[in-house]
Amino acid sequence: MKVIEKIIAVAMVLVALLLVAPTNDFGINLIQSFNFWASLAFLFISIPCLLLSVRLLARASFFSFLLVSANFLWAFDYGKVEAKNADLTVFHCNVLTSNDKITSFIRAIHELEPDFLSIQELNCSWKSELIGTLSKQYPYFVVVPSDRDSFGLGVFSKYPLSDIEIKRWQGTPNITGEIVLDNGAIPFVSSHTHSPVKFARYYKRNGHIHSIAKHKRDSFRNEKGLIMGDFNATPWDPAIQNFKRDTGMVDSRKKLTLTFPAKFPIIPIDYIFHSKGLQCLNFKAVPVDGSDHIAIFGSYAITP
Repeated sequence: MKVIEKIIAVAMVLVALLLVAPTNDFGINLIQSFNFWASLAFLFISIPCLLLSVRLLARASFFSFLLVSANFLWAFDYGKVEAKNADLTVFHCNVLTSNDKITSFIRAIHELEPDFLSIQELNCSWKSELIGTLSKQYPYFVVVPSDRDSFGLGVFSKYPLSDIEIKRWQGTPNITGEIVLDNGAIPFVSSHTHSPVKFARYYKRNGHIHSIAKHKRDSFRNEKGLIMGDFNATPWDPAIQNFKRDTGMVDSRKKLTLTFPAKFPIIPIDYIFHSKGLQCLNFKAVPVDGSDHIAIFGSYAITP
């Protein structure tokens, strides 16, 4: 039994090391997306082992829990939130192309009353409904619908938009431009990357995120920008960590805030990144009927 116990203990630690190893390997990277749940599994294994005095397994599983949880906990941008009035509120949602509950979605928008909307997976039906219903409240909008795939997207704003461009990175459209507030312009990007379910799509996703980072470095005229979208990557994914390092952008979430899949969310893959010239005052998840994603909402203040 002691030999088996040692083999299991070593195997657990090796699995934990694999889950935290920096890698660009498609398969391992995909498995690492579930590190949150893996850490809980190690914790749950350690409890009965401790109660049953199986000390080696208890130590090995608890060590594995600490190792894996540390890997994703450090990925968040913790910090105090000051009591300030927001200069801009932002709503982002991947609505799901096949979703027919547009009326429910519009009702949620009217309840939240965000200043700026970033919406992914828009088809022509969604475009017509949203423009027809929201154009009075959001007179400034850009919509690039698609009935061929899930990469249609759009932005709606209460404030004027300037320098709008539709850029194609890795074959998918992105909306770039500036939100013109009374106290300054806020550069933005709205994007939707490929889901990394296959080897080729994994590299397309990483290339897309790299292109967004390059655009931020080359085109943002100030440090008061926003980049939002369904990035199909967790906060501890090397692609996201490299993106934050290369751009200086900050993830608005201060905790896990799972967003996918909506019925039983297990991973956070939707983002509102902000430059350091903006402060995130509030960030929360917002359920949306009919979508396979949970929407996110943030409020932001311009810092001196």
